[in-house]
Amino acid sequence: MFGIGEDKDNKKIKKPENVFRKCKTTGYKEVYYDYLLDVDQEMKVKTTLKDSSPTSLSQSSSSSVQMLEHLMCWMFMRQKPFWISGEKQDQWKKWIALKEDHWIVNNEVRSQLIKEKVI
Repeated sequence: MFGIGEDKDNKKIKKPENVFRKCKTTGYKEVYYDYLLDVDQEMKVKTTLKDSSPTSLSQSSSSSVQMLEHLMCWMFMRQKPFWISGEKQDQWKKWIALKEDHWIVNNEVRSQLIKEKVI
């Protein structure tokens, strides 16, 4: 009624067509958070290593899965620096720059590490 709250209900979440985008820093890619969620779900299914440290919050997940979950938490808690003015705060939080050869970004490296039972 009167346009109050209607925009939020009718507004659809706009997802990018590509989960990777070019980064200004050479050797890095910007990754969308949906891709990280997919990798997290895949790692929960495929990993066999269990974290055996007594200080671990979750005994049933590997340290790689925990690292991904901590990365995603940090992404949404961080604040946009004042010198970056081209993007909205909520859109900026959904992207993170990762090295191109990192196992999160590179599927070949990830599958090799899973075969070797490193992650």
